[in-house]
Amino acid sequence: MAIQADGKILVAGVGMRNFAVARYNSNGTLDTSFDGDGKLTTDFGGSDYVSGMAIQADGKIVVAGGSNSDFAVARYNSNGTLDTSFDGDGKLTTDFRGYDLANTMAIQADGKILVAGGSDSDFAVARYNSNGTLDTSFDGDGKLRINFSDGYDFANSMAIQTDGRIVLAGTNSRDFALARLNNGIETDSQVAGMNPPDQDMAGVLGIDPNPLTASNSSSIL
Repeated sequence: MAIQADGKILVAGVGMRNFAVARYNSNGTLDTSFDGDGKLTTDFGGSDYVSGMAIQADGKIVVAGGSNSDFAVARYNSNGTLDTSFDGDGKLTTDFRGYDLANTMAIQADGKILVAGGSDSDFAVARYNSNGTLDTSFDGDGKLRINFSDGYDFANSMAIQTDGRIVLAGTNSRDFALARLNNGIETDSQVAGMNPPDQDMAGVLGIDPNPLTASNSSSIL
């Protein structure tokens, strides 16, 4: 979900295996200025799901998820119509040549769109220009896979630092996994093992500085 600057509430999910978005006025009624009745669906031609949504500075609405094992992204104008300046028809899919699942998204200050999740057993990240094309300044082709080990890697959340670096958090098999990217190049990563459930959880994950050393272990959570 997301809340617009005017207080209207956007909720996205799945309806009949399609992207589904509804917008409500602040009093909870459906906003009929949004696609005529306050709700819409978008079909990517497969089994579609939504995993994230964000509102751009210009009020356009970006929704990310997946369709048939590919990343899927749609952008809507503030009135609920698909934004045809985005990839020609307002929607796109991206194939990492694996079993791809998108799970989180973010919009950079320059308007570029980031979507992350997993592809087979790796973290997967795609970055798009504001017109929907893959940003080839991001790892050469706009797509990046990050492998931590032979385990199952999957990015669950993403944040953009004030310096523009991209931080991804997720799992590596049964461990926490973190990666930080700079201009599409992996610069730092950390896998932290989970203690068994009956043990004290202190010291599970080091956040800052990264990597941890004996001299800075006081920073461990």
